Amino acid sequence: MSYILLVFGFIDLLTGLTLWQTPWFPGSWLHLLGWTVLIKGLYSVGMNAFGRFYFDWAGWIDLIAAGSLLMGWAIPLFWAAPVFKGCWTLLTVYAKVH
Repeated sequence: MSYILLVFGFIDLLTGLTLWQTPWFPGSWLHLLGWTVLIKGLYSVGMNAFGRFYFDWAGWIDLIAAGSLLMGWAIPLFWAAPVFKGCWTLLTVYAKVH
């Protein structure tokens, strides 16, 4: 389980970096990352809604970030949310391993 969370944490960090510096990445990578984050967010929000928990802040951050990447929108300072989420995930994985 911790390996998949490690991958998800790095995806979140890459998403934050991409939202911060979009011109560094070609369009095909933006769309691939956007679709990956969209699927991750839909799964997270969907599974939590199925369990009647509707305040899944991590899943909603994924959905907003995916929409921003896929539509090419720039939300000022929103890049900090996926970076925070990625750091939180990586620290959680590190704390469980050590």
